[in-house]
Amino acid sequence: VDENLDGRNDFITEKTILIMSGDAQYEDRGALSFVNSHPATITVASAFKDSAGNPAQIKAGTIFRVLNISSVEIDVVAIKTQTDPKVMGRLQIVHTTIDLNQAEGTYDLFTGTTQDVVVEKLVIRMPNAAAGGALTSISIQTDDTTPQVFISSTNGAIANLTAEAQLAWTGAILIDAGTEAKIQLTIAGGAHGSEYICDVIAEYRAVVSGGYLA
Repeated sequence: VDENLDGRNDFITEKTILIMSGDAQYEDRGALSFVNSHPATITVASAFKDSAGNPAQIKAGTIFRVLNISSVEIDVVAIKTQTDPKVMGRLQIVHTTIDLNQAEGTYDLFTGTTQDVVVEKLVIRMPNAAAGGALTSISIQTDDTTPQVFISSTNGAIANLTAEAQLAWTGAILIDAGTEAKIQLTIAGGAHGSEYICDVIAEYRAVVSGGYLA
């Protein structure tokens, strides 16, 4: 943009840029950001288009105005940011189910995705019946080289898996999305003997915007 904007205070961000000449004449866009260091630049919410709807090149000498009104595009971006649960530090909740009528072994519950997250709470709820069969215990932990334990096999012993029982954990455990770290449930002993569906819910926050548990 014009060198006269070099070093100027930011009076442009979240305002409307109206093109007054050239291929994109009378097109307007919301200004997402303004950098005043040389050469000063304005980043808009979407590309300008010419009269045919094709991307327009904003050439040197193009005249534009900064309108002191909020752009609808900027408002939409702001609303998306405010409502996006994956924003850094915003509480997210994820739910899954698992059937304990499966062979002894370890099964995936959640996987860290895109960016790291910190899990703050986790709960598993039994159905309306006591567990039994060959099942002796369950545990919930990460698949890290040094597993981080949510529910130990002691807490998940068969004696505690009564009708509608809930086993809960509160704390802080980092789930590394870079290694696609998982939260897993281990069945010890063997299968329950018939369908035994449990609900598992975790509360967590993204360390960097975009992180979530899948």
